[in-house]
Amino acid sequence: MTSASTSTANFKFGTLTSGTPFVIGAADLTLPATMTLTSAAGGRLIELSTDGVNFYTPTYDATTANMVNVSIRSPIRVIRITGANADTWNLR
Repeated sequence: MTSASTSTANFKFGTLTSGTPFVIGAADLTLPATMTLTSAAGGRLIELSTDGVNFYTPTYDATTANMVNVSIRSPIRVIRITGANADTWNLR
């Protein structure tokens, strides 16, 4: 459950390099923000957690066949993404 990732103050991104789910810290996130997972995997998923333990799946835009977008407007602690090897993600 790893990802090659890079981050700056308000932008994080990476590529999944092995099995998922992959967890991204989001406690310092500047709001509003958008989480994007570029994946054609059938089980692709973005989940959010306010406490780092209990996750929920928000309603998100999956209108394109290979991308999922989540608009984040409330404070959260952790984002968990599920996809496939070589999928990419970004958080801004």
